[in-house]
Amino acid sequence: MKFLLNNQEGLSILEILASILLLSIIIIGFMPLLFHSGNAIEKSGVVIEGTYISQNLIEEVYEVVSSDVGFSDWLDDPETISTQWDYVTSDRDCRMHFQNTSNGIVANMYINAASDEGPSCEALDETAMKNVLITVSTSNKPTIIESQMETILVWEN
Repeated sequence: MKFLLNNQEGLSILEILASILLLSIIIIGFMPLLFHSGNAIEKSGVVIEGTYISQNLIEEVYEVVSSDVGFSDWLDDPETISTQWDYVTSDRDCRMHFQNTSNGIVANMYINAASDEGPSCEALDETAMKNVLITVSTSNKPTIIESQMETILVWEN
């Protein structure tokens, strides 16, 4: 036994192999953590960008509402909002749908009447309170909403 402890020739290779094995086990243990944190950073960047876009669009709509442009005038020319909005459709609940697509981002704006009676076409034209919902998604995954903001605005006709 004394001979093995005093013999230093083979121990250095064994020590190197043991340390490589130990470091490999530690690195393999941390790899999923590194991959998960990278994915989380990427996902949070998309959410932050979507929230920023939603906030800007809500502010643009609020700016138009605060100006002298009435709701019916805006419907005739929705480009009064600086962002280019394309009219898509009006569904059975008279919820108006506009869309803006640029730089791989799809922004949808839905406007309907904010009334106690529920959505109706007459209420959209008659009531001053409009419910504005903006959703933001990426163009490669348009069904997954990255950000959503909603507000009720007093928008006179």
